[in-house]
Amino acid sequence: MIYVSKKYIFFIFILLLILFFLFSKYIRLNLSIKTVGEVFPKEKCILERGNNGQLVSKLIDYERGHVVQYALNQFERGEYVSLFFNVEKKRYFNKGDTILSILSSNVEERLTELQGEYEIAKANLNVQATG
Repeated sequence: MIYVSKKYIFFIFILLLILFFLFSKYIRLNLSIKTVGEVFPKEKCILERGNNGQLVSKLIDYERGHVVQYALNQFERGEYVSLFFNVEKKRYFNKGDTILSILSSNVEERLTELQGEYEIAKANLNVQATG
């Protein structure tokens, strides 16, 4: 059996420590990691035109990995459609904020008809209520 004194072990340890610091001063290891990644938002709203003139809107949730909302609006020929973006220089939006308004000439005509019918029904109710 070989016995080594504690002084000899201490001397070897100090020598190795000195050699380590000397070599570490001249040798530099590249410890940085470079990789490519893509960052997605939590949700994304897509507004696009369909094949037959439809207006398609999708709300995609990247956190769960599926489409949360899908809407398809079909507009008729000759119908006037206008889009109004309500962004007002806002950077962030909350859930429930109105970002886009769609106005359709057919919907406006139908709304005017229904308001007229409502006024007629109110007038008939007043006439029948008074006797």
